[in-house]
Amino acid sequence: MTLQQWNRYSLAAQLANIFVELGRAERFREAADRDSHDRSIGRALELADLTMEAHKGFTQRRELARLRELIADNLIDVRTHHISLDHIRTLLQPASLWAARERGVE
Repeated sequence: MTLQQWNRYSLAAQLANIFVELGRAERFREAADRDSHDRSIGRALELADLTMEAHKGFTQRRELARLRELIADNLIDVRTHHISLDHIRTLLQPASLWAARERGVE
């Protein structure tokens, strides 16, 4: 996806897409499908990078960089921050609900 395409989505929708990708990664991890898990984490990182590029404000970029770091931590399985994908998804869930509300879904 290009930055121009990604910019068509609100910040909430962008974060919701990352949320969905992390859900896929979690399901692949539970199914012991490491390759698919890693691809989903990689996709979530790509989306996080696009989101950081789309939002130039210092505070937004700093928080998005923190999110990206937590996601990457799970890809390399170091868990420096001791935060699971499930916990990251919990943090992103309000954005997913916000995006649904923007689309008119209650």
